[in-house]
Amino acid sequence: MLTWFESLPEAPDVVMVHENGLAQSLARSLQQEGYRRRLMILTGHDHRQHIDLYRHIVVVDGGTVGAGGVFGASKSPVGFAHLNLSPRGRLTSADLVQAQPFTGAAQADRVVIATQDPCRADQPLVCHKPGGP
Repeated sequence: MLTWFESLPEAPDVVMVHENGLAQSLARSLQQEGYRRRLMILTGHDHRQHIDLYRHIVVVDGGTVGAGGVFGASKSPVGFAHLNLSPRGRLTSADLVQAQPFTGAAQADRVVIATQDPCRADQPLVCHKPGGP
């Protein structure tokens, strides 16, 4: 992934990587190399909503929209991430939304990235320090 990313003709603002493990590996590798640009990596595959922050790199997984097919219906909530961008295209926050398709029960959590301390304990955000897992 790192070789592919570094071979791109221009540094992107956003990349999509289906496999969450590969997305996390790319973010971790870029952080270890001292990557300084802001980057948003959109990912999935693990069917869990989460946001990970690797300094300037944000990994967003919106959750699932029913990968269990008809046999998984009503067992897992449908999830997505609504990304809130500044006029310059910077991710300021993400709303993690989950809804039960049959009952209509829903929940949303806003994760604020553009703040002095996005890693504060009251947000559903995992902050990764350089050299960490």
